[in-house]
Amino acid sequence: MGGTIGSSIAPGKSLSYRERAISFCSQVFGWKFDSVKGLPVPYVRIETGGSRGGLLKRPAKTPPMQCGTNAFVCSLEVEDFDETAKIIEQLGGVVDLGPE
Repeated sequence: MGGTIGSSIAPGKSLSYRERAISFCSQVFGWKFDSVKGLPVPYVRIETGGSRGGLLKRPAKTPPMQCGTNAFVCSLEVEDFDETAKIIEQLGGVVDLGPE
């Protein structure tokens, strides 16, 4: 069953966070990542097989509790929602909403 997976990727706070995000998205979605050198902030290009994007450390403080995130919130259409949700959970992720 197809569906949309919603995800919030919080600001990259450390190299370990960035590496975890890269590993997670590579395993769940099959994305490829390539570090870009020479920029003022750490930046990684994302190749998805369709749309392209990037992962960067945001130059902003983490917002206080009970406030909205200063993260990029992303929704993706997937071929098999149930299978993708299963992989996300096996990798330690959380599926907040199911298909409606």
